[in-house]
Amino acid sequence: MPRSISGEIRMFFTWMGQLGAWLAFIVGLMRMGMAFYVISIDEKEAAAFYTARYFGTKTVGQVIDQSFVVITLAVALGILAEISRNVRRRAERRE
Repeated sequence: MPRSISGEIRMFFTWMGQLGAWLAFIVGLMRMGMAFYVISIDEKEAAAFYTARYFGTKTVGQVIDQSFVVITLAVALGILAEISRNVRRRAERRE
């Protein structure tokens, strides 16, 4: 049975959603890991310098908050992509 153009587009966006979710999740975890590393630096001036230079924020707490939001949105996007994939599979089974 030939695939319709709309089916291929839907699967493309499902695939892009999964890819975007994984990339955002990894970047969020890396950013949070870097923030915890900066917290562990004993010298306050060096920690403030690294925070301003590498994160562009005033405090490490802001970085952790932003990372948590990115990770949460990545999980939500991943869930939506999984739902999209499962709906498509069920629709293919019915055809």
